[in-house]
Amino acid sequence: MSWVTVSDFMTIIVKCGEKAARLARIVRSEPIMLQLLTEEKKSKDCKNDRFVHDFKTLVDVLIQEMVKHTIAMKFPTLAHFVYGEEDNTFTNAVGESVVVEIKSTPQETANVLCKVLNNNENASQLLAKIIHADVQLHGNEHLTNKNNCINIDEFGIWIDPLDGTNEYISQHVVEAQDGIYSGGLQCVSVLIGVYHRSSGIPIAGVINQPFNKVLPTGQWQGRYLWAFCYNGINYSSLQPLNTENIYSENQSTHKYRVVLSSSEEAAIIQQLKCNDIDISYASGAGYKLLCVIDGFADAYILSKGSTYKWDTCAPHAILLSMNGSIVAMEKASLGGKSQVVYNRMDQDSAKWNNSKGIIAYRRPEIFQYLQSILFS
Repeated sequence: MSWVTVSDFMTIIVKCGEKAARLARIVRSEPIMLQLLTEEKKSKDCKNDRFVHDFKTLVDVLIQEMVKHTIAMKFPTLAHFVYGEEDNTFTNAVGESVVVEIKSTPQETANVLCKVLNNNENASQLLAKIIHADVQLHGNEHLTNKNNCINIDEFGIWIDPLDGTNEYISQHVVEAQDGIYSGGLQCVSVLIGVYHRSSGIPIAGVINQPFNKVLPTGQWQGRYLWAFCYNGINYSSLQPLNTENIYSENQSTHKYRVVLSSSEEAAIIQQLKCNDIDISYASGAGYKLLCVIDGFADAYILSKGSTYKWDTCAPHAILLSMNGSIVAMEKASLGGKSQVVYNRMDQDSAKWNNSKGIIAYRRPEIFQYLQSILFS
């Protein structure tokens, strides 16, 4: 059996997220590099049906492979149980298909990246240096002294290396409405979720928001949240945000606020509006779930099967630590309350998507109210 403390385990997962965020910020600050690293997803199997164009960037693949490499080094028993959205192939400008792998040394990794980047040695060296560097976590007191020993042999990990890729690539600048951004870099997130391979129940999650706010220097500053909720152990970094002043006016006239995708079904929107629900719209599944965790929204509803296990595993674990959850919308419509699980595909689905839609909520009474107005 592989036993580690909660502190040791979560520190590695959080560091993976923070290193991913650093990589995303550096790449995004170099427009020429961003243009070079972007390719359209051509494989039908990798395409999210909601989007006409879904882009994959090298930073996606690098983050995913970096996390896999780190987990394999630190926790060898989990080496074959780390899964992600992306495959590790990238096509360079001359049409050559390159398998992207993190090697033992920065130079070996740079050699691989050089093939992707058409022999751009400076960019390859920079990326390899970031990938192999250690990161220091600031304000990480909440990660220390969690000395409960846990057996990680049955854990699995889902990674969404860069949720909100379209927002990451775009030049959108959006002002927040009631604390929620409808689009823009704030909607980008790195999601690393841990689940139990036998039960499929989420255990732990890290959400890193690489582009949280702009500093006076013009540089972006990120932030991260984490939680571990398993076998009676419940730790997290959560600190309540002061959301009252942001939307106190709306709160005085609406029972709850729900965040939706702009493509949500008109019938769902109308039903919510008719039942004392305030509605906000945002991009990125991870960011919408983050809005629920932060308290800017009470719930996130999606009637389509356009989220995937890698989108929801990390936020689901954090919501569980708060007494919230993510449930299958179809089961809710039948009067049930079936949690999304992460160890198997949904019935009648050939993909790792949440095919029946989802309802994510902060507290049980919110779910009960939504269930009563949507499906009664």
